[in-house]
Amino acid sequence: MLFFQSALVLGYAYSHFITQRLTARHQWILHTVLLLIAILTLPIRPTDYWKPDSGEMPTFRILLLLAASVGLPFILLSTTGPLIQAWQTQTHPDRSPFRLFALSNFASLLALISYPFVFESNLALDEQSWFWSIGFGVFALCALCSGQLLVKSLGEASNERLFQKDVSGHTVEKVGGLKIALWLILPMLASVQLLATTNLMTQEVGSLPFLWIVPLSLYLLSFIICFDHERWYIRSVFFPFFFVAAILSCLVLEIGISVPIFFQVLGYAAVCFGAAMCCHGELARSKPGPERLTMFYLLISIGGALGGVFVAIIAPRIFVGFYEFQFSLIAAIGFTLLAYAMQTRKMSKEEGGVGVGALCLFAGILVFGLAVAIFEGFSAKKKIADDSVDAILLKTRNEYGTLTVSDYEDVRKLYHGSIEHGYQFKDSPWRGLPSSYYGPLSGVGVAMTYLRHTAEADWEEGGRDNKGIDIGVIGLGVGTICGWAEADDTLRYFEINPDVVELANRDFWYIKDCVVEPEVKLGDARLLLEKEVDNDDPRRYDILIADAFSSDSIPMHLLTLESMDIYLKRLKPNGILAVHVSNRFLYLENVVRLLAKELGCEAILLDQEPQDGEDFYNSSSWVLVTRDQKFVDAVQFEFGDDQEPTLSVDYWPEERYTARWTDDFSSIVPVIYWDNDGFEWFTEKLVDLGWISEEEDGEDESEFDEIDFMFDETPVEDDKDEDEYEDE
Repeated sequence: MLFFQSALVLGYAYSHFITQRLTARHQWILHTVLLLIAILTLPIRPTDYWKPDSGEMPTFRILLLLAASVGLPFILLSTTGPLIQAWQTQTHPDRSPFRLFALSNFASLLALISYPFVFESNLALDEQSWFWSIGFGVFALCALCSGQLLVKSLGEASNERLFQKDVSGHTVEKVGGLKIALWLILPMLASVQLLATTNLMTQEVGSLPFLWIVPLSLYLLSFIICFDHERWYIRSVFFPFFFVAAILSCLVLEIGISVPIFFQVLGYAAVCFGAAMCCHGELARSKPGPERLTMFYLLISIGGALGGVFVAIIAPRIFVGFYEFQFSLIAAIGFTLLAYAMQTRKMSKEEGGVGVGALCLFAGILVFGLAVAIFEGFSAKKKIADDSVDAILLKTRNEYGTLTVSDYEDVRKLYHGSIEHGYQFKDSPWRGLPSSYYGPLSGVGVAMTYLRHTAEADWEEGGRDNKGIDIGVIGLGVGTICGWAEADDTLRYFEINPDVVELANRDFWYIKDCVVEPEVKLGDARLLLEKEVDNDDPRRYDILIADAFSSDSIPMHLLTLESMDIYLKRLKPNGILAVHVSNRFLYLENVVRLLAKELGCEAILLDQEPQDGEDFYNSSSWVLVTRDQKFVDAVQFEFGDDQEPTLSVDYWPEERYTARWTDDFSSIVPVIYWDNDGFEWFTEKLVDLGWISEEEDGEDESEFDEIDFMFDETPVEDDKDEDEYEDE
């Protein structure tokens, strides 16, 4: 987003420069040459050169990648709005060019909505690239024809600068510094609110598929409404809407994730739309005459880019939470009211006074707005205070989002946004045991127990140098897999976020207490494993655990045919790939199953649903991929036909929730499902407030029951007392 906003500035600056400095004929010639050069850069497909070498933050590398691959074509595309509108004022001086700005944003909105459902779902990346390249060629031809029509219509005047004289016949308006500042600040605040809302919705609320489309669509819609015609922007409607939405969004933020996602999205989307409408509405009301059109658009683009710079680069370095959300609301209220006041003052001067009704409306909106701004200030102060309470040991933020370490009685937890990324009991004897999604009856637990048993048998028969197993893990979390390690094992983690590595080592004990010394490789797991393949790394894994798909916004490049092929190359012949597919919004099970089958492997699905009282573990779904048929048979024999009440085997989703993902084609549309939360959250919130009592669930049960040593013909003796079980 930052790149495209910045490139938009360059495109608008180019349009402003050539329309002010060059003749119409020279504009056409220069634009033709640049369009032909841009066509030579197509099709757009980045090379492997841009793959990162280490775990550094990717922001600047991504900016360079985009600049090198799509920079020139996009800059020339972005010139279209102001440049064609400037030409339009010469060929059709009796028509307002600003409606074309609304039309172009409407087209952008159509593209935004149609891409994931029409193009991405039906075209591979290579096909998309060629399709887009052909479209760019058609665009270039249309732009050249437009320039030729301009030169032809102007005749001899095409050798003069366009705006040496006022073509519309009215007096050129002088623009003061305060108005120029508003042309810069209003779009900046709308941009900050857009990106801050998107961050909240996709990282704090929960990353539903395409959720980021909602605020961006509303942002574009505000341009369409405000610049199509002044009659659509009604202050008496949109200012109160904005203020009410601002209050409701802060209440939603305060209540937190117990509010259903639908209502959270509705609240945040409303305030994003309200802020954009008021900022862009006041911007449109203050637009200049055609002679300053390109400068006006240039300042709008600079403001949008400054908003992107603030949210993408500055905010993560000065805020530990998404505090820019409240601060941008306060600033948006203040500056839109200032712009409203300036417009009212201008009307008063031009018309010799303002009616009583208009003054009352302004006074009412001003008082309402100031009250909401004060409320937002208290909300921001409370949010900052809440992030400093004793239960929150630490909150940090970088380009990957926010991380929070919190203490809850005897448990310490790590959150990435609103998603729990692991927890650990603080006191022995529970501290070293694997928890959450990694219990004995989870997919990882079943696979580890089997591998441990077979490794020990092979060692006793002389088939292995030791009875340890080699473990690889994609995603560090708090280091829970360390609880499964034994003295002869090797353990290697792959983690992309350096802050996760720091917190896991400093604030949790799994790594500190591990009986082996885990190796943590920082960077993108797929690229690191790919390097291991290329360098013929001698280590092969008995089990490779891929746990990077539970946070709803999944890294799809880690779940394609090519990536799975890399994983299997790093496994031993009878090794196991364990893929954690627990997800609130996507059915990933069939994706893994289909890819496994294509690569000649068996896949088995294990769903763990702990019984009442087993609070030590979370519900989890794992797909285990292997070429070891004995393992598959053993799992089905041990747990098939619901022999274990907390574990279900091979209950695959319906076949319609299936997708074949490759590096060239991946769409999540086929695997989406939507969960209806209903209004249970409301009852839960009343219980939290103490307004109604919660029904008793019965007596607490022991968190640990006896777990037989799976896959061993010798059963565990049943006459041990509790102390012996605890020691085990």
